[in-house]
Amino acid sequence: MKKNDIYFNENMYSKFKKKGYTNFLDKVELQGFISYLNRKKESYFIYFVYEQADKVIVYKEKIPSISCFQIETKSLLTHSSILGSLFSLQISPSLFGDIILWDNHFYFFCLEEISSYFLSSLKQIGKNKVTLKSCDISIFSEYKRNYEEKIISCSSIRLDTVLAHLLNLSRKSVEELFHEKKVLLNYEIASKTKKLKENDIFSVRKYGKYRYIGIIKENKKGKYYLKIEKYL
Repeated sequence: MKKNDIYFNENMYSKFKKKGYTNFLDKVELQGFISYLNRKKESYFIYFVYEQADKVIVYKEKIPSISCFQIETKSLLTHSSILGSLFSLQISPSLFGDIILWDNHFYFFCLEEISSYFLSSLKQIGKNKVTLKSCDISIFSEYKRNYEEKIISCSSIRLDTVLAHLLNLSRKSVEELFHEKKVLLNYEIASKTKKLKENDIFSVRKYGKYRYIGIIKENKKGKYYLKIEKYL
């Protein structure tokens, strides 16, 4: 385990002991933290804001208070532009949960303890002025995440090859994305030579987040037809 992973787990454990819950954890962080708790012989529960949530909270006894905001604007937003604006607030990504699109509106979740900061600080996304409207998270009890299905053909399931075809980029542009550490695979900085496996999740800064479903078919020339779902 890397030193920064140990530091992260120790920080989360301190919060878990003090407040009874963690911040939002992605799937890689969750796996590492659960292993940490098991070594400590601590009991715990996992809270999903909605059934298919990517980021979850680990708690001891009581589910923490979660705030949900609907982003209101007259302009067209994207998942990546919202994420970029949240990162620009210079806060830990663990302080907010998933960003989702539902009924033509974007929503995001955060710990209630930091909700006032988002209300006072998030006034603009890209060049677009926005306002935040508080929502009851119970409305997401039956929410199912939506995806845009994409079928691409390429000669390899290596991540760099897939990205070139999926994003319609040159090999040089794809190499720059990896060099600048803008590509994540299963929430970790990705290697361009990594081969995709079914249900892998990958994201590219400013291009979005995707789930690799698998090979649909292979033709006689060894070319693959791949099914990929883009998060909406």
